[in-house]
Amino acid sequence: VASYESRGDWCGASGRGGDSPCGRLYALRVTTADGRRAAHVQWSFPRADQVAVGTIVGGAVVADGVVVVGSSDYSVYAIDEEDGTLRWSFATEAEVWSPPTVANGLVYFGSLDQTIYAVDLESGEEAWRFKTGGGVSGHPLVDGDRVFVGSFDQRLYALDAETGETAWPTPFRGDQWFWGGAASDGTTVYAGTLNGTLYALDRETGAQQWSTTVDGAVVAPPLLLEESVIVATDDGFLGHFRKSDGWGLWSPDLGAKVRAPMEVRGDILYISDMDRTVRAINIAERRLRGGAGLWEVTTDQ
Repeated sequence: VASYESRGDWCGASGRGGDSPCGRLYALRVTTADGRRAAHVQWSFPRADQVAVGTIVGGAVVADGVVVVGSSDYSVYAIDEEDGTLRWSFATEAEVWSPPTVANGLVYFGSLDQTIYAVDLESGEEAWRFKTGGGVSGHPLVDGDRVFVGSFDQRLYALDAETGETAWPTPFRGDQWFWGGAASDGTTVYAGTLNGTLYALDRETGAQQWSTTVDGAVVAPPLLLEESVIVATDDGFLGHFRKSDGWGLWSPDLGAKVRAPMEVRGDILYISDMDRTVRAINIAERRLRGGAGLWEVTTDQ
């Protein structure tokens, strides 16, 4: 669990004030006693007696016993999954808001220094870097031998996962920043922009197959179903489109910003939005509430 801490006495070491806001990563151990489940802190990084790192905007990833997370202090940290000790850190030249992706023994991530990085998971040594024309905040998509990443320069890049060399003749240019990550079904890559435009691109060439629009900026990555694709926006709208041609199937108003990735199980779509609500909606029946298995839970924060 990543925290965003704003009090100086939480950010400093041993209760002393530090730069705020700041971030810590917590590992929680869940136990069950007398039918009740409870979560206990197994470790935190940094420890409570150490100065915190910068705010953690993107999520963490766990692979091969290592937890990897980026920070607004310009660095990426690799932490031992068992005890929370630091394995290595890698410094960039700007904030790392991009959630890292691990594949092929490498950690892929972007930075607001306009660069996409690949770093060895075991050692933290740089394998390659690729310079774009804008900041990179999205989750790198690793699909086979390619990495797909969008940038604030309005371009979506396809790179060779091993070497970092360009895989498309030219990067695809959209109508606004690519903030969130992309999604692929093996033949088509889907990516949304802050203009609310969703693009479907040929995976091999980057050629546009179709585009469509939804109200609001697309910040979270698209969610792919068997025959359709779903995006949610910062204006609180959901866009459900046919994968074959981009035909709109449903566009309800959720009433709250959506910035987190979505999940689906069967016909039920699970969404966490910025009004502190987690909800389950039925996409097959196009129903937001009032049916079997549909619910909403509002959290404290």
